[in-house]
Amino acid sequence: MSKLIIHTTVAVITFVSGVTLTNVWNWLMGDRAYGVAQVESAMMAVPGDDELLEIFRNYGPAQTRHDSAFFERVEANEFILFQDGQAYTRTQDIQMMNRLPSHVVFENEVLKLTLQGETAVVNSRMTATYEDGTKDSWLALDVCVQRDGHWQILSTTEISDY
Repeated sequence: MSKLIIHTTVAVITFVSGVTLTNVWNWLMGDRAYGVAQVESAMMAVPGDDELLEIFRNYGPAQTRHDSAFFERVEANEFILFQDGQAYTRTQDIQMMNRLPSHVVFENEVLKLTLQGETAVVNSRMTATYEDGTKDSWLALDVCVQRDGHWQILSTTEISDY
């Protein structure tokens, strides 16, 4: 039990630090914070865990299919989604996904993966393509933990002003 508490504490501290640093960076850099030249796609050359990368490869297609079982498996029971200044539980996140129009196609691209033992931070770009061909894109910061030999997403912070 104490190992779970330690991992959760480390993940929460990592998440809060990342959000704080991201907010400071955005404040300092303004519109230049996410210039194309500054964001590199790490999907082809990410050293790391294949299972974790597989989760993020399947994330977009699972969201497109409204695959609740996928998210119940890969999101931890205590998962929190931070979106538009609000915090949502895993159940609320899945309910919101299921209310999305079925014609929206989601793609997720891993930009950076940082592994630290049984904890990982994944920076990615999610793109939603609508029926009329328009697209929305946003960045996400995910904190993941490895439990019983499998990766789970502990929290996701969406950065919508991309």
